[in-house]
Amino acid sequence: MIKRVPTGIDGLDYLIEGGFLRGDVILLAGGTGSGKTIFSTQFTYNGATQYGEKGVYATFEENAKTLKRNMLRFGFDLEKLEQEGSVRIVDLETLKGEGLSANIEFILGALNEIDAKRLVIDLLNAFLSACTEKLEYRMLMHLTYRISRRTATQLS
Repeated sequence: MIKRVPTGIDGLDYLIEGGFLRGDVILLAGGTGSGKTIFSTQFTYNGATQYGEKGVYATFEENAKTLKRNMLRFGFDLEKLEQEGSVRIVDLETLKGEGLSANIEFILGALNEIDAKRLVIDLLNAFLSACTEKLEYRMLMHLTYRISRRTATQLS
């Protein structure tokens, strides 16, 4: 039987046969203001509050404090979930210039720390810009493999 990861987003789960496939990597694409961050936050928030699935939200563009403040407007209290240990916000802005391997280790550490089943990397473009060599692209593929082996579902 195929295991699905429900998003908890009204109407979407019905359209995608109950949710994303467990362990898949989902790429959200769209221009500025198209709702990628809101969608990703809702996926993480609903996972923790409705389905008991802990999540890691790794952000490059917005610092954690700003993300939490902005998402409160939509009713997503990430601060509360972080205090409860069901969500971990990883501020990768602080690691800019450290290289991809530092970012990967930081994300893997957060996933292990709370035993997360959901991962969001926002924005993937910024994450990829940390790749300075072909070897680092291979490391990124290795990260994706390691995450899928954990049965975590990833939005990027």
